[in-house]
Amino acid sequence: MLEFLLLLPLLGAGQDDSNPSDDPPNLRLEEIVISASRADAQQASRDRLRLFDRHDRSPAALRTLGDLLDQVPGIHLQKTAHGQFSPYIRGMTGFRTLVLVDGIRLNNAIYRSGPNPYLGLVDPLALTGTEVVFGPGSVLYGSDAAGGTILLEGHSVEPSSHEQDQTILTQRFASAEDSSISRVDQIMIREKTAIRFGASYKDHGDYLAGRTEGLQSHSGYREWSGDLSLTHEIHDDLDLVIGIQSHRQPDVPRTHSTIYGSQWNGLVHGSDLKRDIDGERELIYSRFIWRHADGAQSQWTLSSHRISEEEDRIRASGLRTVQGLSDETLGITYHWTGESPWGEISSGLEFHRDRVDSYRSEYALDGSLSSVAPRGVVADDSRYDRFGIYLQDTIALDPVTSLVIGGRWASAAVNAAVVDPDPFDSEVIGPIEDRWSAVVGTAHAVHQYSDEMQLHGGLSQAFRAPNLSDLTRFDLAASGESEIPTPGLDPEHFLTAEFGLDYSLDDWGIEGVLWHSWLDSLVVRYPTGDLDSEGNDIVTKENAGAGRASGFDLRMKRDFSRHWRGQFSCSWITGEVETPVAPAVEQVQPLSRLAPAMARIALRYLPSDDVTLEAAITMARKQTHLSSRDLADVQRIPPGGTPGYAVVDLQGRWQATSTTHLYLGLTNLADVDYRLHGSGSNEAGMSLVTGMETRF
Repeated sequence: MLEFLLLLPLLGAGQDDSNPSDDPPNLRLEEIVISASRADAQQASRDRLRLFDRHDRSPAALRTLGDLLDQVPGIHLQKTAHGQFSPYIRGMTGFRTLVLVDGIRLNNAIYRSGPNPYLGLVDPLALTGTEVVFGPGSVLYGSDAAGGTILLEGHSVEPSSHEQDQTILTQRFASAEDSSISRVDQIMIREKTAIRFGASYKDHGDYLAGRTEGLQSHSGYREWSGDLSLTHEIHDDLDLVIGIQSHRQPDVPRTHSTIYGSQWNGLVHGSDLKRDIDGERELIYSRFIWRHADGAQSQWTLSSHRISEEEDRIRASGLRTVQGLSDETLGITYHWTGESPWGEISSGLEFHRDRVDSYRSEYALDGSLSSVAPRGVVADDSRYDRFGIYLQDTIALDPVTSLVIGGRWASAAVNAAVVDPDPFDSEVIGPIEDRWSAVVGTAHAVHQYSDEMQLHGGLSQAFRAPNLSDLTRFDLAASGESEIPTPGLDPEHFLTAEFGLDYSLDDWGIEGVLWHSWLDSLVVRYPTGDLDSEGNDIVTKENAGAGRASGFDLRMKRDFSRHWRGQFSCSWITGEVETPVAPAVEQVQPLSRLAPAMARIALRYLPSDDVTLEAAITMARKQTHLSSRDLADVQRIPPGGTPGYAVVDLQGRWQATSTTHLYLGLTNLADVDYRLHGSGSNEAGMSLVTGMETRF
């Protein structure tokens, strides 16, 4: 595949969406920016809550990408295990939120409705920037971006006449996590070609939770990753970009379902003797970038993105199951941006084909192979196609008002060959072939009410077709549930309305968004009333009735003086959906794993240009609004709901020399025992975090 991408004839190209710098210091990870669109001029669409600034953030502060996302108002993080996490945006996660890595889909045909671990296969130290789009981003990014979109931009460098070579070393240690993280980056910049290579190794031991929980046995794991970016200037108007990313996470324990799981606040640990997950991700792409004479920009991208996963499980009986899957997504996309008589236009087309294989083997007590199933977690020998074509225009109605309108036609098709998990039982499940399509749109208005205030609001749609996980999954779901294939599902539809304002005056600033989403035909699980051979409740799926979700996000900042700055952010969400609780029986219930009300206050002190000190407190209210599935998830959600918490963190950064900066942090200062709602493990207790980044 790599050779194919490298030797592909030039099809035409365009300016990359990102703006990589040829200045190596810009390679360090920056704080999250929350935005709305591919083109700079479309920032006026404002269907997001954005950060006020982009203060440089030390890479040494982060263990995973989740550590960064967890600090964003409006994002609720769920952690199935110490090395696995999934962000909830506006009540949605899994296949209802979209993740793009360098503009290429991380989401694939095996994504499931609940938390997915695959974002943990992206190294935050390999990223230059992260953007979060709140609400449907279906027109520009993908029709299934219902809750929001996370845009991850990998490191890159550009050719320059100022030739240079540089090495960057990063090291991080954390006491409570018993973790060590090392990374090296090598940069070579020449007049026509620039290359950046990076590699990370991370060793996470069994970590210490808060004061009463203490050591969390069988929670440690290792991981390593590598990435390469090459930019070659073919001629003045045409560039070739090649990107390669690889990440390995062997033997990540899913501790909550084993006998080593926590019993904090009445939780019930699982019965498995072992349940470890191996995860791998491989991304290879080539991108041709063409800058046109009229100022327009276009690009062709060809990509191969493969995610594979293997679970090694030993049940209480001593019987062992090994099952796994591999999903390779081949993609070709075209994007064009430019000016027209009606304003700035973004348009494009996308085609992705997923090729999925799966397997499952059973082993006897003596370790011998006892059986081989015809398929694994999802249907074997399967194919899933997506096609989309979109157009969005930004129109100036008058000097202070603009309108952003757009639409996308999206289609999806499935061809699942080996669906029946047991061809010898009485229920026969044949191959599945189906196709769906829809048109979704967005319309947002932005009005500059005064020099200090801007108002924005609008409507956005999203559409998600059933994928292989919906239609063919045969696996453990939540605590004590066994999911079976469900052919014949219909697509989900979403409509979101929102209104927001930005106000700034001198040293004050405030940003806020109110939003409401209408949910239609959500695919939800419900118990059939039967039990499997292990005594787990068998659950199936159907398209539920109407649902809703609404909430607000608020962020404020104040510059007290040249040295002191303060920030406050909070978010609140509520929602419910008609949920089947038994065959032909429905109830209106809260959305599963609904995020609690959350707030964060931070005070930053800058005694000099070289030193930054910060104290922050993060608070969450107890979450008692639980669905029937939440109440049954006794391994992850305590009886009565997940307790609230308040956690204080301290951190400091010192630019010791022009090439070296040091980081020191003290997290969870009060050693609080707490967990993020819906997670399978508690957070780390009081921890001393140290780090260093040096360049030479």
